[in-house]
Amino acid sequence: FRDERTLERVQRLEGWLREGLSPLAGLPSVGDVRVLGGVGVVELVTDKASKSAGGYLDDLGPRMMKAFIDRGLLLRPLGNVLYFMPPYVVSEDETAWAIEQIGDVLRSLSG
Repeated sequence: FRDERTLERVQRLEGWLREGLSPLAGLPSVGDVRVLGGVGVVELVTDKASKSAGGYLDDLGPRMMKAFIDRGLLLRPLGNVLYFMPPYVVSEDETAWAIEQIGDVLRSLSG
């Protein structure tokens, strides 16, 4: 970790995730966005006020997974929570591209 400066890379990745994922919190279907280290989490809800999940979210996971795969991004939502955990060697451009795909899919499926 020390020789390859892994912790520095994780800190940079955390910044990229925060910067890219935070705007998604404004989407109607997003109840929360969290980032810790190299893990970004987007929690989907049907009601922002109560943070409840259900309704159209019941089958959203498989639809999102297909939409991501169609875009060349392998992400598998767990229930109403989408985890993005890229490898520590990911570049800033690759991270930005993946986050753009996530945003596009969330906007297209929640409308």
